[in-house]
Amino acid sequence: MQYQKRIIEALIRQGKRGDAARLNNEILKEDSKDPDARALVASMLLDSGQISKAVSELQDVVNATPNNFVARYHLGRAHAARGEWEQARQQFVEAIRQRQDYLPARVALGELQLSRGEYDTSLQSAGEGKQKSRPLAEIGGSLSRPAFKSSPLME
Repeated sequence: MQYQKRIIEALIRQGKRGDAARLNNEILKEDSKDPDARALVASMLLDSGQISKAVSELQDVVNATPNNFVARYHLGRAHAARGEWEQARQQFVEAIRQRQDYLPARVALGELQLSRGEYDTSLQSAGEGKQKSRPLAEIGGSLSRPAFKSSPLME
């Protein structure tokens, strides 16, 4: 199953979300409670504007696997999409606490802080992120999608 999950990650990076979703569904057929597969479904729900469904699914995943920093990041995105800034902040901070070099959560937290006018805090977070983060290419990350669409910086 780990092999399938790596293929899914590669497909997403290549922009082949439909292929990734189909492979993810195969994982869910084998194990309907797989937290990574469920988090991916929720992330896709969020990206398609189905925010309430995404929040519900991500909250279930986080409740079942509290140390799932990726699910927490996406739950933060979902809260931000709803305008629930404090809940979003809490999820981003917890994702970072769990994995200090997880760049998407750091970027999302910085965007949130900037959008709320917390410039000093954002600079402090950015400085901490620079010290803790590995090079983006090393972790296979992508900054092509904003953490949340409601940021004035993204408009």
